Amino acid sequence: FPYTTLFRSLGRDSRMLALQCISSHRWGVKSFDIKTAFLRGSRQDSRILGVEPPAELRCRIKLQDHETCELLKGAYGLINAPLLWYIELKGALQNLGFLVSPLDPCLFVLPKQNSAPGEPYIHGVLGIHVDDGIGGGDAVFAKAIKALEARFPFGSQRQGSFTFTGVGITQEPNGDIVLNQKDYVNDICPIDIPRERRKEHDSKITPNELQQLRGLIGSLQYAATNSRPDLSCRLSLLQAKVTCATVADLMHGNKLLADAKRFSDVSIKIQSMSPEKIRFLSFSDAAFATREKAHSQKGCLILATTDEIDQTKSSSVSPLVWFSKKINRVVASTLASETYALSGALDLLSWIRMHWAWINNP
Repeated sequence: FPYTTLFRSLGRDSRMLALQCISSHRWGVKSFDIKTAFLRGSRQDSRILGVEPPAELRCRIKLQDHETCELLKGAYGLINAPLLWYIELKGALQNLGFLVSPLDPCLFVLPKQNSAPGEPYIHGVLGIHVDDGIGGGDAVFAKAIKALEARFPFGSQRQGSFTFTGVGITQEPNGDIVLNQKDYVNDICPIDIPRERRKEHDSKITPNELQQLRGLIGSLQYAATNSRPDLSCRLSLLQAKVTCATVADLMHGNKLLADAKRFSDVSIKIQSMSPEKIRFLSFSDAAFATREKAHSQKGCLILATTDEIDQTKSSSVSPLVWFSKKINRVVASTLASETYALSGALDLLSWIRMHWAWINNP
């Protein structure tokens, strides 16, 4: 099972588009988690796997010393347990009428059999992240989720304001959805650099300091990916220094964290805009030869907006996708770097438009 991890996590782009769909239709956003999910995944391979039971289990079921147990379920720790659980959950959702996205196997929609002109083509949208779900829809969608709960008992259900995979999600009365990671960012610990060590700017870092730097970058990366595009560029440049980092880079990491905490209230607002009026707008840019070995940096931002943007009018926007990263090859000019950035932004824009079209009318 070499592809077990492919079916575990809802993609960030899919999650943002699903939230935009929920906000646009003014459905209530909800989340749930499923109890002991992996144990509910049936073994669908032909392997015979034995389990050595602990002493108390041997006593309870009166096993002889020469006897052992056979594993019949996709227990936690089994390498293909996530895939077995995904197959089980996917089958249950399809039996309830859901369709799986051809662009993300962890995104599902509940289509309508017949839609009157001007009405949505779907009852709701659902994203799955291992054993957690997030989605929203109408009364028919809510009934389907109830049926899913009857099949797989939920551990908890939340609506309106909750944390989903480390991201705080709050829905406002007008349907807008706000994403924030204030508590997450404020809980990140800085790198401990003694006062005397700070004077050694050009000194190579120790293995312990390297471990701390990697931990800081990983923590900030999760925030930058999900709700803090303002951190993306500086974080990308810091990541490039990991293999040759100095004490000065440790201090830059702490400064980046301090700025992240200083503006920890920064959030992403997904605004409620009529689905038929939504357009997508992309921006791209590049900084020529600003990285090591004459490499350049490219950035992209994709927004959902309304058709008013076509008339160059002020319009509501929802930031959906962003990145700032190295251009993988050395380019010869500023124009070449900007062309690479634009090309990547257009590819991503086409992907987003296609996925949005499928979600709203599969």
